[in-house]
Amino acid sequence: MWRSRRNTTDRDALSLVVHGPEFRNGELLVLNPDIFPEIQLHDLVEISQPERIHPRLVLSVESLAPVRGKLQVSVAKDIAAQFGLEGFRSVTVRRVNQSDVSVDFVELSFKDQFLSRADIWRFKVTMLGQCVYVGKTVECLGIRSQVDAILANHTQVECGVIGDATKIVVRSRSSRLFWLVQMSTEMWEFAPDGEIYYEKLLNRLLRILIEKWSESSVSHSVTVIAFSRSFYDANQFPEGFDPRQAPFSDPRRQGFGPGCGAPGINMANGYGPTIHVDPVTGRYYEDFYKVVVMNFTGPDWSRLLLLLKKEFASYYEMHRWRTPEQISSAQYEILQCPKAVDTKMHPEDANGIAKTRQPTHDACEFADTYVKWTKLPFGVPSRAKDGNILEAINVTLNVLDKHYMDRDLSRTGQSIVMMTAGCSIFNVNKKLAEITEQRMMDNGVGMDMISLSTPPLHVVPLFIYNSTPPPQKTVMSSSQPNILRTLSFDEVSGSVRFFA
Repeated sequence: MWRSRRNTTDRDALSLVVHGPEFRNGELLVLNPDIFPEIQLHDLVEISQPERIHPRLVLSVESLAPVRGKLQVSVAKDIAAQFGLEGFRSVTVRRVNQSDVSVDFVELSFKDQFLSRADIWRFKVTMLGQCVYVGKTVECLGIRSQVDAILANHTQVECGVIGDATKIVVRSRSSRLFWLVQMSTEMWEFAPDGEIYYEKLLNRLLRILIEKWSESSVSHSVTVIAFSRSFYDANQFPEGFDPRQAPFSDPRRQGFGPGCGAPGINMANGYGPTIHVDPVTGRYYEDFYKVVVMNFTGPDWSRLLLLLKKEFASYYEMHRWRTPEQISSAQYEILQCPKAVDTKMHPEDANGIAKTRQPTHDACEFADTYVKWTKLPFGVPSRAKDGNILEAINVTLNVLDKHYMDRDLSRTGQSIVMMTAGCSIFNVNKKLAEITEQRMMDNGVGMDMISLSTPPLHVVPLFIYNSTPPPQKTVMSSSQPNILRTLSFDEVSGSVRFFA
């Protein structure tokens, strides 16, 4: 008795079988080598059911081991369900060339692992020639990734092959994010649609973002920093106050509260106001920074909204805001530092009398006075354009400068996101802008700026600063930094994705 080999032209009458993950070590595709004698290992085959409309399915042949029984074509149950294939129905199987099924873009995401640039480059090289589909988990070189999207001929597809011309987009679902929220007066103003800007930030932007994060099961490490700048009038302070002169210029020699005292004794250093003078306008100002939450990783991302709501409700009171019409005078006392005496006993002298060390006052080495504030000044919050945006960026860069020390091996990528209610036009110091740009380029850190207001009709962000003027002439210059990306709220609402 003999059995004739099926002709390769009869492959339209093949019957499809679906199998579970326990069959053949979880192979996605199982072909009977007796029916497909011309198929070789790592060939690409397309499986379709002509009587049904379903996405295109292309799989790679990973095994040609003999098959027992009458099995002809078998596909994993999950793959069949994803691509709309039904078991025990006729299918068509044909071999295809790699060039015909190569895709243009593949988006991969990583989670809970650290990857350097060299690791990502080697991973991309290893992925060449592999057949992928949306939702597939790929693991090679010890790196786990998931296929999120595939694009071919400007169309979203479900399956394809990574070729030499394929662009692989790598995204991290466990990156380190810094949110810088500018608490300017615009945040409490009404938008043209009648909604307050901070409500727009919480309910229209962050709520949608958090919902997307919950769906994607991300594990980002988020640090939220609220910052602002307050301006003071010179007549708020007693006569003789000069923040550029000691002891007012030294925050270590200032204190506030009933328990404050001289430096080094019982005073909490730095609890007095740290007031600066604008070199251009001569106005007094003070910068504030508040860490709302640090290294928050979820999974209850809705808690971020609650923390930000509480911060918006109490920020103005905690940071001593007032209206321009209100009058708030500051009061302080300038006191003398006491001479500290060391009473430790030292070896006795020839007469048997213990020697004492001479009085020392290291804390008052350079000055013998300190400031005890009895009433702190209240300031007028600045507009967004006059805020401390560059200073806030540098505060974050101080953390990212040492990213290679004590590295978190479950995080890949770092990013800064600035959220403001202004229109992305800022008055800045030219030297500080150059330093900030250089630091960001040295560390390879970019920043996304999200503006809640209507974008202007010109390129933003725009930094305006005073150039070095000739005698008796003031020149205003502007520049657009190449380290920032600005997104208006209308552009990102409902579609923003924070993957590094």
